[in-house]
Amino acid sequence: MKRFHPTLALVVAALLLMTAACGQKSGVALSAGAGNGAASTGAAGDSGLGDASATGDTVPAADAGTGATPGAPGTPTAGTGTKTAVTTKPGATAGGTGGATGTGTGGTSGGGAAAAKADRTGIDDATKTITIGIHAPVTGAAPIDQKTFDTGKDIYWKFVKDNGGIIGGYNVKVVFRDDQFSPTVARQKCQEMVENDKVFMLIGAAGADQITSCARYAESINVPYLSAGVNTDGLAGLKNYFAVSMTYAQQAPLLAGLIKNKLAKTRVGLAVLDTPDFVDARKAAIAAVQASGGQIVSDQKIPKTAGTNETNATATNLKNDGADVVYVLTSPTIFINLVKSIHAQVNYDPDMVGPGITNGLNLVAQVACPDAAKAQFLSPFPQLDVIKDLDPDYQVSYNKYVGQNGDDIGLALWGINKVLRQMFEAGATDGKELSRQSFLAGIASGKEFKTNVFPPLKYSASNHFGSTQAHLLAAECTPPNGPRFRTAAQFASAF
Repeated sequence: MKRFHPTLALVVAALLLMTAACGQKSGVALSAGAGNGAASTGAAGDSGLGDASATGDTVPAADAGTGATPGAPGTPTAGTGTKTAVTTKPGATAGGTGGATGTGTGGTSGGGAAAAKADRTGIDDATKTITIGIHAPVTGAAPIDQKTFDTGKDIYWKFVKDNGGIIGGYNVKVVFRDDQFSPTVARQKCQEMVENDKVFMLIGAAGADQITSCARYAESINVPYLSAGVNTDGLAGLKNYFAVSMTYAQQAPLLAGLIKNKLAKTRVGLAVLDTPDFVDARKAAIAAVQASGGQIVSDQKIPKTAGTNETNATATNLKNDGADVVYVLTSPTIFINLVKSIHAQVNYDPDMVGPGITNGLNLVAQVACPDAAKAQFLSPFPQLDVIKDLDPDYQVSYNKYVGQNGDDIGLALWGINKVLRQMFEAGATDGKELSRQSFLAGIASGKEFKTNVFPPLKYSASNHFGSTQAHLLAAECTPPNGPRFRTAAQFASAF
């Protein structure tokens, strides 16, 4: 029997993103009236057009009476107390007519369009600063040194500041909160950053449950939110949310192709975290494997708080079911426990593959090797072995501002911040004026965001999941380079 290695605590968070579509909430009328032809008093009310939105919604009917909607004032006229019809508005256009008519001096009709006031929360014109908020699970299920994350989040923006800043000399200030791997805490921390730090937008680095919780909070208050690609269910349809990498479900066909065409295996066992936010990823994995001619021979659901006993039981089931490839979707800590449990089995040495954000970090390899020697994970960012060719500014900047080479956590942050800079510039009116509304409109405009670190991204008003490529990272456990992950494929869309 192989020796069972003790489990070490691990790992992290590193990815960010932004969101789209601000303005009035769906269902909020911009006009108000006395209704039923009641006479109104005081100054004549204005009538105008409903609010604009990056995605279509419905403007409720305006009641007759005191037209309170902003717009060009019309001429007071007597009215019958009727209600205007409900109008559906298309995305990124003015909404339905909000005018009303009523009896007496208060009834008006007019055709002026109401322009929603630009929301520039988080932008300080005096200091030329844009403040953003990031949350990640630095403690909880997978602790790492927070200093690594705190240092990495600022390196790209220091580089940008020294090179003239963005949109007319602005720079970015990053506020960070540890979400403790808890959806409840994540929402609290996001609320703190919105209410206390007055951030322009929010970014979720990792953790599907935490990202979903924060994204839905951000949607409720019209704050842009970006994250690494995680689940689709619970996030699709949010106007203010955008994923900056492929979701776990989107990655499933790539992994099925890897299993079939590169590994030449067909008997696949699933080891997926048991959380509602991974249901769509699990279904996508099953469908993709079966569509490629493979067979799901074992389907193991692992508790989010799993320890050695649970991973030992999972490993035993995978072996007994004859899985020669294990499709892993867990946190890094649980992956480390699982791979050690698998290699504690007698005569069992399957390949291991999985979708990615953080399982391909070098911190993982340092703890999981040599047991993880046959592990490969997709990732939004490449590894350090190729970054000099893809983006020579990365290590040069780390050496300039920190005095040493950067790690892969810093690289993940560098990549997402490069994406964010392009999004800021795409949303700046006349290249200078930025608001939450223009930022979201710029993301959804169809412009391609290409950084040579993260795969290219392209969104629309109806598609907020704009990535179609990923990097493939393979464990390398032996000297002279290991333990580490190396980049086995760059910007892959199929295998």
